[in-house]
Amino acid sequence: MLSSRACLAGLCVLLACTPAFAANITEADVLNFALNLEYLEANFYKCARDGKPLSSELRGGGPAPIGCKKAQGLDAESLYLLRQIAADEIAHVRFLRKALGDAAVPQPLIDIGPAFVAAANAAAGTTLDKKFSPYRSAVEFLHGAFIFEDVGVTAYHGGLRALTTDAFRDAAEGILAVEAYHAGAVRLALRNKRWLKTGYADTTVQQLIGLISKLRDSADCSDATEDAGLELLAPADKSGIAYSRSVEGVLKIVYLGGVNKGGFFPKGVNGVIRRACA
Repeated sequence: MLSSRACLAGLCVLLACTPAFAANITEADVLNFALNLEYLEANFYKCARDGKPLSSELRGGGPAPIGCKKAQGLDAESLYLLRQIAADEIAHVRFLRKALGDAAVPQPLIDIGPAFVAAANAAAGTTLDKKFSPYRSAVEFLHGAFIFEDVGVTAYHGGLRALTTDAFRDAAEGILAVEAYHAGAVRLALRNKRWLKTGYADTTVQQLIGLISKLRDSADCSDATEDAGLELLAPADKSGIAYSRSVEGVLKIVYLGGVNKGGFFPKGVNGVIRRACA
């Protein structure tokens, strides 16, 4: 039991804000939820790097994604980030599939083309004159990466509570750390370009990132998170602890407001955990 001193230190507040899981949710269910997110990220980065999605074997026989393209016009910094992050995300898929074995869900249908257009329009609150594509330039690629990276950090932080097997928990903590490195690197790269015009609704990089942050913040069905734009290197509470999101809140974001499907997962994710908050 926590002492009053621990509560005064803020630990009781932290535990109260940590997302809970239903009693019937297993570790395999949580890892499969994470695998769906890793499928999404790995396909995005591999497509941006190579112009090709994950292999059929790594997809578990699941369908190829919609909208796979090779990124163009990348500067040296963005290309470096792309190559590093792609390698890590592909490794995460490989690791989770191996850890789950026969219980691993196949890749669901993933949209990494038109869904970005819908996400940008939703963030701007209007249909933009130019369709957003993360494959058109370095700045646009970084915006696409930003959409995913912070969500991954908050998802793993929220999911750790359900993992009791030491090996699984240790691995998830390690993946969380890598996702946090990715998110910080993408944020810093965007901050260094913050005054550039994006070509969308006369916004600067900083303004468009702010709109994306507000969209995520409003969609996750929680008042506990504050999805900051480029003002902060690490979105965290006043104790410097990264925010957590519930699985339902994460799904609400990647479904772009849908409950059972939508956005980056047109038919929903695979596995037991698949319904977003209403």
